[in-house]
Order: sequence, then structure tokens, then C-alpha cells
Amino acid sequence: MDVARLIGVLALAGCTSAAADAPPPAAEAIAAKDEPRHGIDVPAVWKELPTVAEAASGAALAIAADAEVHAHAWGETARGCFLAIVALDGVRRDTMAGVVKTMQAAIDDGLEVQEWTSSPDAEDHAELQARFTGHGTRGQLRASLVLDARRIPHALAAACFYNDRQPSVCENACTPLLAQLQLLEPPPATP
Repeated sequence: MDVARLIGVLALAGCTSAAADAPPPAAEAIAAKDEPRHGIDVPAVWKELPTVAEAASGAALAIAADAEVHAHAWGETARGCFLAIVALDGVRRDTMAGVVKTMQAAIDDGLEVQEWTSSPDAEDHAELQARFTGHGTRGQLRASLVLDARRIPHALAAACFYNDRQPSVCENACTPLLAQLQLLEPPPATP
């Protein structure tokens, strides 16, 4: 399973689904992992968007059907602001350098990336951030990647993106929302 590519697709799938601006179906229940918001205090006026979450989850599963994927999304469609969060658990061993490199390639393949940062340079965990444009939207991505003791990758990614309705309002909302994302903890050091 290619966890990095799955996370990269999160931004692309979410952007494509939100750009279509189809009204979300009536309150469908999305399977929840332990905490679907992962520390993000989603504004009360933002509504759950199952279609955006399904697009992100579907895109991830299309690339790696063996991954365990949980996706959730919220937005204020009248302003054109959206937030998608995806949690992934892999099943195959990988290296952190390989995961980070593949994720950057996946994002570069579908979006125009203006900024990309990856830190720290550790063998078992990384935090990634990017600003992107594409498919009529602009946004930011923040992800946390860890390899467990067996070198199996686990990831948590959030993409906050917006169209051209009220871009400055949405951008001002996105930055603090993504800063709240509770990052995955690096695995404990083995003695």
C-alpha cells in the first residue's frame, strides 16, 4: 500500500468534489474513527459534507484497497470553504523517505504546489505541509506520518481548501484550523 499517494489524493479528491458544489445528501452517517476531527475545532456554521468525505475515501481506496481509511469533511458551502480529514493505516512495510517522496509526487501530479515543507528528517515520523492550487480551488494540506515498530505506515492528513467565492475569508479560517490538527505521535523508542 502506498500511504503517501493516498494522502496526496486527499487534497485532489476533496477539491474535485467540492468544486462540483453538489449539495450534500441528507445527514448520512459516515463511519467514524475514534475522533473524526482530530483536535480541529470545526466552526459551528460549517456543516458535515459526506460527499466530500466519500470522494476522499474513495480516491484513497481506489489506489490501495487494502488500506484502512477513515475520512470526514465539513464546509461552509455558501462561502466556498471546505475541510477534509483522512486517517490511514497501512498494511505493508515502507520507509519514511519513500512515503514522503511519493506523497510529494502525488500532490505535484494533480495540483500546483506553491509551498512544500517536510520535517523533521526522522526515520519513523514526519510532518508535511503544502499550499496548493488546482481544479478551481486553493488550499493547504497538513499531514502527520509515522512508521510503527514493524515499519507499517500510519497517516493523518487534513486539507483545507476554498474556491473563489470568498477566498480571503476561507484562507483566514484554514490556517488556524490546520494548526489545531493533533499530529500522530512518533512510536516509542525501542530499548
